[in-house]
Formats: sequence, C-alpha cells, structure tokens
Amino acid sequence: MTRMAFASEHEQTVAVIRPPADDRAPGRVREWAAATLARWAIPALADDLNTVATELVTNAWRQGAGDLLVMLELDRAQGLVDVAVWDDAPGVPVKREPDFAAENGRGLHMVEALTTAWGYEPDHTGPGKTVWATLRVPGNGDAA
Repeated sequence: MTRMAFASEHEQTVAVIRPPADDRAPGRVREWAAATLARWAIPALADDLNTVATELVTNAWRQGAGDLLVMLELDRAQGLVDVAVWDDAPGVPVKREPDFAAENGRGLHMVEALTTAWGYEPDHTGPGKTVWATLRVPGNGDAA
C-alpha cells in the first residue's frame, strides 16, 4: 500500500497532468514537474524528481501505454513528495540485472537510488497499473 492511499491530517498539495502517450511525454512531464516544484517552493528536488518521473513515464510509453496520468503529491509536514504514473499498458515494472554495456535497463535502479520507496499497484479495472515513488524533500532531515 502506498503512502498516497492514506488520508492525512498534514498539509498536502496535489498536481495532476495527462500528457500525450508518445515520445514527447517525458519532456512535458519534466517541464510540468519543475514548474510544480517551483510553485511549491522546493526547486532543489527538481533534478531527482525529474529523473524519477522521466523514467516512470518513459517505461510506461515504451511498454505500449495509450493513456498516461501523472500525479505529484506534496506532504510538507513529512517532507515528502510522491510521484505516481498511471498507464493502461499491460505488464508490471521489472528491475533488471544491470548491464553496464547496455544503452537502457538501468532506470528502475536509478529510481530506487533516488527515492525512499517505490512500487506499483495493478489497476483492477483493466490492464494498467500505477507505478509510484516517494522522494524526501532536501533539508527535511536529510544529509542531501
């Protein structure tokens, strides 16, 4: 179960985008996420969040998603930002053994390295799923 599934007494802010499910989606999500973090006054998280969101959106698109929905949720009291990417593609994310000579296949390793937790939940109404990740806001008890 994700943190996002629980109601909270803490101040939370949510932003949602439905990008096209094509090769432009990662760039649009990066721009939107950076602008959202700037509005939330936490631009220091932009590089890590953009890497994570790009990987999740790219994976969904490469697996044949025809529809995407991306959500960011900020919990200021906990100092956490959740990113969730819903897609309608079949299959689930699989972290591969790293092949440092390969041009791809390391995305989920990067997601794992940049987040406090990540996972997925199947969409019980269709073939899709939601892949989520939680990032700690720099300056909230981190060394980062």
